[in-house]
Amino acid sequence: MINGVDNVNKYKYLVFDLDNTLVDNNESIKYAFIKVLGKLNIDYTEDLLNKWYIADMEWWHKYEVGESVIPDNIGRDEVISYLMAQRFVLFFEGKHLTYDEAVSINAYYIEMLANHVVPMEGALSLLEELSKKYKIIVATNGPREQAINKIAKANLSSYVNLVVSVEDTVIPKPKVEFMEYIYNEIKCFDKSKVLIIGDSLKVDVLWGMNCEMDTCWFNYKDDVCSREYKPTVVINSLLDLLDYLR
Repeated sequence: MINGVDNVNKYKYLVFDLDNTLVDNNESIKYAFIKVLGKLNIDYTEDLLNKWYIADMEWWHKYEVGESVIPDNIGRDEVISYLMAQRFVLFFEGKHLTYDEAVSINAYYIEMLANHVVPMEGALSLLEELSKKYKIIVATNGPREQAINKIAKANLSSYVNLVVSVEDTVIPKPKVEFMEYIYNEIKCFDKSKVLIIGDSLKVDVLWGMNCEMDTCWFNYKDDVCSREYKPTVVINSLLDLLDYLR
């Protein structure tokens, strides 16, 4: 059990990450990836899936830390669409996919992701309880429509007050600008009233550190926390958050 100190009165807004915090993104990815392989006539293996997990994670991390190379002809509002398609061009380089083919494959992949949404254990009961006292915000570096669909299929929509995606902010977490967008949306500029909850040290916890805000690291894999990251609280189960906020 985690002992909080009057945390029920400290925070007003809870900002949740989405993938692997509220919904089990790994299960959705596996389902969608198998469907894409079938479309490309490639046999599925666990090794290939693991390579995709790693490649996709590294691809988006490069974007989050500002290391992605975006062609000059790609407009500001087209960046996410470009990155989503280009990852398939590079991962399946042996198939020599054209960019247009990759756009089509990505659209199919997104559709399949939407068809298989699994909430993280405890997510529904957690938000049902917390929504009685707090404003619930979902902040994701994924596409907006995809995020809204995931929330709906996980039966979480009625508990979420605001969804903010990187398509809204253009600049991803862990950049401060993402939080500034949220501040403007909720008309609250008091950092002490906000708690960030997420599974990623490199994104969610670092985001809070960059913004000088409290963070809750959802360490469901029981990983070791590197010294450079300083979460305010660590939980191993979503329902542990209720103890902290009591």
